[in-house]
Amino acid sequence: MFDTLKDFYRGRLAPNEKDGSNRLFIQDLLQLRASNREKLCQSLTEEQKEILEKYDRQTTEMIELIREDSFISGYRLGTRMTAEAFTKE
Repeated sequence: MFDTLKDFYRGRLAPNEKDGSNRLFIQDLLQLRASNREKLCQSLTEEQKEILEKYDRQTTEMIELIREDSFISGYRLGTRMTAEAFTKE
C-alpha cells in the first residue's frame, strides 16, 4: 500500500491513464467519429472549420472537467466506504 502512495506522489501512478480508449468498442466509435468528421469538413468553409475546431477544443475541455469531477467523486465515495468499514460494526 505504501508503494502505491509513493508512486502516486512521485507521478508514477496516473489514474487517468486507463481511460478506456484501448477497448475495442471505444476504438470503433473513435474511428467512426473521425470518419464522420472528415466527411463533414469536406463541405465546410475555412471559417466553419475554425468554428468546428473551437467546438472540438471546448468539448475536450468539458469532457476533461467532467472526468476530473467523476474521479474526485469516486475517490471520495471509496474513502467514505473505507472509513465506514473501519468505524461501524
